[in-house]
Amino acid sequence: MRKGLKIIIPGVIVVAVILYLIMSSFKSAGVYYLEVSELTQDLQKYYGKSLRVSGLVENGSVIKKPIEKYLEFNLVDDKGAKIKVVYKGIIPDAFKEDVGVIVEGKVDKDNIFRANTLLAKCPSKYEAEVKENN
Repeated sequence: MRKGLKIIIPGVIVVAVILYLIMSSFKSAGVYYLEVSELTQDLQKYYGKSLRVSGLVENGSVIKKPIEKYLEFNLVDDKGAKIKVVYKGIIPDAFKEDVGVIVEGKVDKDNIFRANTLLAKCPSKYEAEVKENN
């Protein structure tokens, strides 16, 4: 009987650890992001937390300093919500005004989103054309 317990207990522990690792990797690998309006509804709730936010780059709001790798712009959504984004890093070639972007970073106490990652969505001109059969 003791021999069986010596095998069963470590086996249960190993299975539990494997299940825990699988579940935690799914949780962290999720591709969830907030819309600008979701973020701005309750900014204090998100202070200091790592977030992904999706929106459009507002026309006329871009301040770009390529030599310093500095970028500042307003991120807006279709509901009219807006937040200022500051990014320091390599600026994607596809980045321009009125283009969809996803930023990853944190909101500071000044209500500025400090991005450490900037992903520019491809413009619609790169999407495949759908042909209808008549």
